[in-house]
Amino acid sequence: LRAMLSIFEGSTETPSARELSVKIAAGLTSGSGPLGLEEDYSATVTLKPVLVVESLGADEDSIAVNCSFAVDTEAARDFISIEPSVPFTLSYEYGGRFSINGDFKPRSRFVVTLRKGLPAKDGGLVLEEDFKQAVIMPDLRSSISLPAPGVYLAAIGDGRVPLDLVNVKKLQVDLWRLYENNIPYVIRGDYDSFRKDLAQRVHSSEFDLSLPLNEKVRRALSLEEIGGGKRGLFFLSVRDPDGEYWNEQTQIINLSDLGLVARVWEDGMLLWSNTLSSVQPVEGAEVRVYSGANQILAEGKTDKDGIFVVQRQEPWSSDWNEAPRI
Repeated sequence: LRAMLSIFEGSTETPSARELSVKIAAGLTSGSGPLGLEEDYSATVTLKPVLVVESLGADEDSIAVNCSFAVDTEAARDFISIEPSVPFTLSYEYGGRFSINGDFKPRSRFVVTLRKGLPAKDGGLVLEEDFKQAVIMPDLRSSISLPAPGVYLAAIGDGRVPLDLVNVKKLQVDLWRLYENNIPYVIRGDYDSFRKDLAQRVHSSEFDLSLPLNEKVRRALSLEEIGGGKRGLFFLSVRDPDGEYWNEQTQIINLSDLGLVARVWEDGMLLWSNTLSSVQPVEGAEVRVYSGANQILAEGKTDKDGIFVVQRQEPWSSDWNEAPRI
């Protein structure tokens, strides 16, 4: 009869040695025949905690080490060596797991040695013998990101949106333009996204890419080009068509050459419109002021100075749904 007990595995605290009483009742059968144990069996087993390295493996930018107990990462650095030599730091993760972090290039081979005496965090345990293992760093995971924050993009030049790409062979690009009558509804709240059925898809294409392996590459999309020269509020989607669907990257982009400054007071409002490209006033711009309930409170056009003024006979409502939504 053989049994394996893993009572201490992955512990953050180091227990002391303990005794375990084991009793097996008569009649227990094996998997290879009908005969059972003829009589009760009893034994006392002494369980002694031992610090061992259970596994060591390469991650994308670090080397993960799993031990039977939590390691003292501050003291452990003096007991770890890497060949070829690379500056590194240690960071605790959970249980008996910690990571070795350094400039480990993809497809490079490293030999990691954890020397005898490496200490556990608690209990006075140390590694009783050297542990050595070679690892080969994996390729970087394919990734797509839209690194530029914010919503507003001036329609100057060709309206470029930056993309950061790593190990991507294909790129699916889709662009939706929000219908004008749906803009007030969308901007009522925090419009970092909107339903695609509120917009018209104005572009969809797939690009084949030839990028250097394991390098982050910066590319750019021209909204002026893929949007057909239109202005408005857009929803941009980029993804790897061969990747997982949840890795889609999206961004709301307001592509316009119009700037607007608004000042609201108790019973009125002033708006000034200018071009972003030349900071010149925009005459004749159509203005509509909506409430939180998506109702028009005022409308008109800017004058030759790009100004539109509303002066009411009574104050704006204090109710969020009836007040101007700026």
